[in-house]
Amino acid sequence: DTSVSHLSKQHLLGGKTLGLFSSIVIVVNNIAGPGMLVLPRVYQDAGWVIPTVVLIIICIASAFVATFLVDVMARVPGNSSFQRRIEFVNIFDEYWGRKGMQLA
Repeated sequence: DTSVSHLSKQHLLGGKTLGLFSSIVIVVNNIAGPGMLVLPRVYQDAGWVIPTVVLIIICIASAFVATFLVDVMARVPGNSSFQRRIEFVNIFDEYWGRKGMQLA
């Protein structure tokens, strides 16, 4: 009975199927996707130095934030080896309670 409920939850919520490459592709898509249409105009108006420096700074900041998020996910009790499926909202629920989860 427990395995049936576990399988149905995994089927409904999806399993952990993303690898490193897929994760990188999703992050790059989410960061660069919407701005791709505007980048040529930005480079045309501002030159190549300032936009390139700003993009590098944003990429570094995003990497730090992602690292912190993964660290917090690993610190959720019972998830030190990422054996549980922890979503962004679950982190707020774990550390800030119901009000924090609603805020997220």
